[in-house]
Amino acid sequence: MATPTPSPETYDFFIANSGLWSFLATVSTLIMVIITYISLRENVLARRSQLQPNIIIDFVIEYFYILQIVIKNTGNNPALNVKITIEPNINHPFNNIKFLAPNSEMRHPVDYLKEDSKIIEEYKILISYSDVYKKLHKNSYTINIKPLLQSYLNHKPNDLADIAKGLDGLVKVLESPYFRK
Repeated sequence: MATPTPSPETYDFFIANSGLWSFLATVSTLIMVIITYISLRENVLARRSQLQPNIIIDFVIEYFYILQIVIKNTGNNPALNVKITIEPNINHPFNNIKFLAPNSEMRHPVDYLKEDSKIIEEYKILISYSDVYKKLHKNSYTINIKPLLQSYLNHKPNDLADIAKGLDGLVKVLESPYFRK
């Protein structure tokens, strides 16, 4: 079967409208350039968000008796110039951290828990920090530690080994230069 050949009129049509075909080729090329630019821009933004630091604050009870504040960088890049404000104000050394490595944490004792302790149950947290691209990030939230305290009150040391472990940890915390009561 033979391939059909275009007629001379078809050739004449293409030659007569070559400016139109050039214009359409140019427009389609520009559209492809725009689509490529948007795609690359989205990839860069996605990569930056994937690599940014993510700072969180939490409270834990260690060694059965010590309420500690924990600051963590759960992100994949370091956090720079980390500033933390906590209301009501508590004694902590995290006012100005120059560098917090990815996937690292810092802890500081807040209070020594006793059966009759009057512990503040709700804290307002404001965190600000920069990433390696010098972009400023700010987060604020409220932490209610009542469930943590109730869990602590329901858990008592089981045996002498638990008590010894708790006392060893307590000695380490009390020897910390940041523990001031």
